[in-house]
Amino acid sequence: MPWWLSGISHHMSGCSAVMFTGYAGIAYTFGVTSYVTWSLPIAIGVAIGARLFAPRLNRTRSRLCVASPLEYLKARHNLTAQQALA
Repeated sequence: MPWWLSGISHHMSGCSAVMFTGYAGIAYTFGVTSYVTWSLPIAIGVAIGARLFAPRLNRTRSRLCVASPLEYLKARHNLTAQQALA
């Protein structure tokens, strides 16, 4: 699966009915606070992931000549591990 297709799939799975109906109801009930409690943990997680894991992943990709984390799993373990996590 190409990287752009998996990215689109990941993004669209996050835009499910819960996003359109569930969060709208919560935002109506609690106001702006619901947006902060929803987005702040995501922003913190992205910042930590970018700071800690992105450089390590880049070095691993260069060393092993892999294009994605799933390709790394196949190189490190086997095809079954890659398919289970995909």
